[in-house]
Formats: sequence, C-alpha cells, structure tokens
Amino acid sequence: MVNRERTILAMSGCLVALLLTGCSAETRQWILTTFFDGADTPPPPTRRVRQDLLREIEELKRQVAEARRGLAETQIGMRKEEEAPLPAEQAKTWPELAALLPKDVTGQVDWFQALKAKAIAPRPGIEPRAVAQPILPITVERVPKGHAIFKVLFPHEAHTTWLGCENCHPALFQMRRGDTPMSMAKIFQGELCGACHGKVAFNIMAGCPRCHINIVPSEKEAVEGELVKAQTSPIPSTPEITERGKAVYLDACAACHGEKGDGKGPLAAFLDPKPRDFTAGKFKFRSTPSSSLPTDLDLFRTITQGPFGTSMPGFSRISYEDRRTLVQFIKTFSDKFSKEKPAQPILIPDPPPRTAELIEKGRELYKDAGCNSCHGDTGKGDGPSARELKDDWGNPIRPLDFTSGISPKGGSTPKDIYRAIMTGLQGTPMPDFGDAFEKEQAWAVVYYILSLSDEKGGSNLGVKGDIVFQREARQGDVPPAVFPHWFHRIRFKCYACHPSIFQMKAGANAITMDEIRAEKFCGACHNGKIAWAASFEVCIRCHIAQ
Repeated sequence: MVNRERTILAMSGCLVALLLTGCSAETRQWILTTFFDGADTPPPPTRRVRQDLLREIEELKRQVAEARRGLAETQIGMRKEEEAPLPAEQAKTWPELAALLPKDVTGQVDWFQALKAKAIAPRPGIEPRAVAQPILPITVERVPKGHAIFKVLFPHEAHTTWLGCENCHPALFQMRRGDTPMSMAKIFQGELCGACHGKVAFNIMAGCPRCHINIVPSEKEAVEGELVKAQTSPIPSTPEITERGKAVYLDACAACHGEKGDGKGPLAAFLDPKPRDFTAGKFKFRSTPSSSLPTDLDLFRTITQGPFGTSMPGFSRISYEDRRTLVQFIKTFSDKFSKEKPAQPILIPDPPPRTAELIEKGRELYKDAGCNSCHGDTGKGDGPSARELKDDWGNPIRPLDFTSGISPKGGSTPKDIYRAIMTGLQGTPMPDFGDAFEKEQAWAVVYYILSLSDEKGGSNLGVKGDIVFQREARQGDVPPAVFPHWFHRIRFKCYACHPSIFQMKAGANAITMDEIRAEKFCGACHNGKIAWAASFEVCIRCHIAQ
C-alpha cells in the first residue's frame, strides 16, 4: 500500500511542481523533502497530508477558473464600452462638438488629448482593415540650420496613438536619419506632413506653435504687460542694436519677409495673405493716421502678438530686448523712417455703454459710410466690390466676414476695432475714417460690427450654404450630389480648395465621376490616400435623396 502511494505521488510530480508556488509554506516544505532524496527524508505521507494537498490543488483550480471568468467579463465590458456612443457623437453642430473637446495652445481642437480622454475613437488608417500599432513615446527634434527659433518637435506618440506606422512609412517618411529632407516649402506643396495637414488634419499655416515650440504664444496678461512697459520705455537706436536686430531678423523673419525685407522670402509664394514688403514703408497696423509711419510701439505690438488669423505667429517667446532690436532693424528697409517721423497716435477714449440704440445708429452709419460696398449689407464680406479688391502690390484681398466670428487681424477688442476704423489699413483698400466719424459715431460702428458675430459666439467658422449638383438628378433616378461647405470649411481654409481644385465660378467645374476617379476635383483628396475614396460603396455619402 505504501509503495502504491509513493507511485501515485511520483506520477503527480509534474502537477505539484507547477502548482508549487501556490501552496502553503508547510506543503511546499513537504513536497521538497519528499521529491528530493536525502538522509533526512521523512516517512511516507499520511492520509491527512495527502488530503490537504489535494484540497489545495482543487482550491488553485477554482481560483484559476474565477480569474478566467473575470477576464472574460472584463473583455466583454470593454467591448460594450467601445461600442457605446461617445459624448462627442451626440453633438449636432461643430460648435457643440468643439465645446466638448480639449483645446491646444492655438485654440484649436487637440485631437491627441481628445483621443486620450476617449472623446473620439478614430480608425488607425484609411483602409477599413488598418491595424493599430504599439504607441511609440518617441519625440523627434529638428532644428533648422541657422533658425533656432523654429525648432520642431515631432511627437510620435500623438500620431501612433491612432495611426498605424504604414500611414507615414515609407510613403511619406523614410525610416533612416537624413533620408527625408524636410522643408516648409515641401509641406506647403502637399508633401511630407502636408499630405495630411491642411487637408485632413489641422492647417499648418494657422497652427505654427503646435510644432514650433519656441513660438508658443505667451499668456495674454504677460503680453499686455510688455506692451505697457514698451510704451513707457522708448526703444534706443544704435549701430549695435541694429546689428543685433539683423541677426534676429535673419533667424525669425527672413524665411517669409525675405533677406531684403521685400516680402519675397522662400515661403512667401505659399502664404495668404502675403508677407509685408517693408521696403515700401506701408504698414497695416498702426495707431497713427493713415498717411503716417507706424510708431515703434506699433511695430513692437505686431511682432509680439502677430496679426491674428495669418501665418505670422506672435513672437513673444523671443526675448523682450531682442524684439526691441528687431523694431530698429525693420525700419532700415525703408528710407522713409530716416526722412519722416510718425505722427502723433490717435487717442482711443474709453468706450461708452453698449446699447441697442447705439448699435442701430452704427447700422445706419455702416451703410452711409459705404462699409457695405466691401463687407456687404449684412457684414458677410460679400459686398459688390469684394471680388475686385487688391492690395497695393496687386495681390487679391478679401474683406473680413464680420459674421464669422473670426478675429480681425489687428485684434478683436472694441479698442482694436476702433483703432482700425479710425486709422485704416495702409496698403489695402480699407480707408481711415478719422476725419469722417466723431468718437461716438465710431463707437456706434464698432458695436454694430461686434453685434454681427454675437449670434455665432465667435466659434462658427463655417461657410453655410451647401451646393446641390442637380445634373445627376436629371440623369435617371440618381439623387443629386450635395457638397457641404460647412463641413469642409470648419476644417480647412478656402485656399485648400480654391482655386487649385475648384474655380469659384458657376459652371467652371465640369465634375464627373470619371474626373473624380482620376483624382481631380473631389478626388484630389477623396482618393483613398488622404480621405475616404469616392466610389460606388459610399455613394450615399454625397448623393442624398431630397
């Protein structure tokens, strides 16, 4: 009987070894001394010991079974959570959606943070079967030679959180150092980062600080404090300061404004609006009358906060003293600064209380002064002269749509708008009204302009008015194609499509499915590479029954 028991225990050795770590201390000691011969080998186990061992084995089996059930329930719960509607999916308009999503330093939606917060759940690639890759917490740093201010950080983590590696490698980027020469010119031409950014991701022209970490805007209070400081502390002009300003200019400004200050830098051709030509001595943003040069403070303000809504960021991260030297160097491009002195800045009085009567008065003055000839009767920027406007260099220029909620380039505060009305924008068709309006009249127009965007709350950047192509409706029973301007405009600026993809003239775009499949018109993006491909499988996304 004893030999039989020894045999049974020996045959159970493998199972006992596997479960060894799960046994009690006493049982582990017994197993070790039983299965390893020695002078102090104990006598054969008693029936009680065998029963204890079997009970522990059964308990371990039960624990394993429970763990497996718990894992299965967790996986089911995760699948249900993934299938449940996300809060962002309940939004019916872009403003509602944007209000639910986190923002970045530029005020745009931060899709990476939205993903981390599980507010969105995008596919890892264009192909339906795209597979997510492991997240790579690697940041690639690039410093353009001679332009340290434009240091770039490329966050692998932000991209691999939702995209598979094949989205970028090797089609867009070679995975060897130095094999992919980078330049902003290529990106603006739709290569490298530009394959997505500006078409299906945030527009690089208005999002510089998202990648160039040295030009992240400072806090508004800090900027305002520096402007007050500069106002009470004149900027000296010495050869040493001007020479320092030249070095700062070549590092931070020449890529757009050109080494000669003529607005013809290597990136100028891709920008809209165009960089300022400093040699002409004409400046949009001034506190002085329309025929005058700007003050040093005017130039310092523009450098520090940048013109809103343009590709020029605010350079508040450049040191305060270096920005002061930059002002003096910029003035060397035009001999006007050595021949003339800026006129006295206009006085901007404190605004009066905003009332319905003042807004109504502003509405009348807006039309009487001819503002509607460019900005339109309802302020949409669609006046009869709007399409023909050009700046002093012959570049087309568009009047601001006051209803869009987009900030005027010179600033959106009542005082900023008052200053623009009374001084005009040099080099553009926008005249000054300093001699035409009394102070109260100017404030009335300011409040009327602000009232035009009140309904939007400053957040609706879309262009309403879908385009319905009725041609298809006359060809059999195919519903007409509907192009949603709003859906596209909240993501991209107008120049992403006009005029390179679509001419802004009725009948000028002979759109057919053959042309789209040839990657023209809608197919320029909807080709299965940049956005979902226009094909028979997705007809109902455009051909909507009325």
